[in-house]
Amino acid sequence: MPPLTDRVSSATVEAKTPTRPAWSTSDFGSTRRFYLWMLLPVGLASLIQAFYLGDVHRTLSHNGDATYYDLQAKLLTEGYWFVNPYDFAWKATIAPSATHPPLTTLFLALVDELGATTWTWHMVTMAIVFVACVLVCGTVGRALAGDRAGIIAAVVVASYPYLWVNPGAVLPETIELLLVALALSAAVRYWKRPQGRTAGELGGYLALAILTRSELILLIFLVGVPLVVLVGGRSPTGRLKHLAIMVSVIVVFVGPWVGRNLVTFHHPEVLSSEGGVTLETANCNATYYGPAIGSWSFACDNAQVRPGADESDMDLAARQAGEHYIETHKARLVEVVAVRVLRVWNIYRPFQQAAFDESNARPLSVSEAGTISFYILAPFAAGGLWALHRRRVPVFPLVALLATATLAGAAFFANGRYRAEGDLAVAILAGIGIDVLVGHYLRRVTAGQSADGER
Repeated sequence: MPPLTDRVSSATVEAKTPTRPAWSTSDFGSTRRFYLWMLLPVGLASLIQAFYLGDVHRTLSHNGDATYYDLQAKLLTEGYWFVNPYDFAWKATIAPSATHPPLTTLFLALVDELGATTWTWHMVTMAIVFVACVLVCGTVGRALAGDRAGIIAAVVVASYPYLWVNPGAVLPETIELLLVALALSAAVRYWKRPQGRTAGELGGYLALAILTRSELILLIFLVGVPLVVLVGGRSPTGRLKHLAIMVSVIVVFVGPWVGRNLVTFHHPEVLSSEGGVTLETANCNATYYGPAIGSWSFACDNAQVRPGADESDMDLAARQAGEHYIETHKARLVEVVAVRVLRVWNIYRPFQQAAFDESNARPLSVSEAGTISFYILAPFAAGGLWALHRRRVPVFPLVALLATATLAGAAFFANGRYRAEGDLAVAILAGIGIDVLVGHYLRRVTAGQSADGER
């Protein structure tokens, strides 16, 4: 039981605050017990990571993007500020690079500075980040649906193959998952008690997520802005103030990277210079016809650039090639986009997609287990979504994660990596859905015992 002063203060706040749909809360007195129970999913996540990194993953080769991050981070520690590591190694030239947003490189550079310079240490640090994500997801589930739901959601996140596969790849998705989970936590707290500092915190997490994967900029418009606009208990002026705080924090975090890219290259770049080649490799005959429809192919990469071209020249040439192909194959585009979305969510040739994802350091056996797990979890996730809706809990932040993953696949191509935030939403919602069934079962058992006692 909280102290009397806390209860009086809480009652006063509630009396002054207009009634509105609220996030589910937990008894303050159970916090210690909740975190003791959270040792279960945290321990489970740690054991899975130890087994996976120590046994299953050690036979895999490094993904090309992961090698890029690893080498660029090491160059960063030597004073070369975001240069192309392949040009440095193969051509002995120093060329500025914005192929990927900077946060993953910065994280690995920090790890290198701490003396953990090997690939194994990079995997271990990513595993630690994932375990932290499991803990945060437990608190999110707790805030949405109570203590038991939080613990179950954390267990699902820890054991879902599509999520625990990421640390071994040493790619941005693990960091992305933690930042998205933190953004959800901030969104929950903002809805319960809208404050400027929480709006700023949410903006910080969204900004860092954007600096990890550029398509997550969608979350500003799918989570950040709707949250501030729809929250109750604030005047229009107050909402505008909080929106300004959130946007200002995003600009402060993201602005330096964008500004650097706008002035560094021959053509302006914003968050990444890889958009063109991503568009080109997803739009050609190899990906519009035949077994690889909806995916990507190196066979599409045919754009020609002049000698001395920088990354922005290559990006522009590739983008123009991709746009030209789309323009001349409009009749086929609708079907291809539909297949991309169906591939993203394991509906179209799911086990073929699992084979395609091996190039992203995702073992075939793990992707197949992830596919089966998704089929099992999806109905529970739908039930969890419906249960939250019935309780008048705003579900749009979780739905936004599903939408972002879907839009990324539709715009470019199907890839297991691109649905990471969507899988996180599936896992949290599935945990809540399972909790609903557990609660229903326990109530029936209790009712049955009460009836037996009366007889």
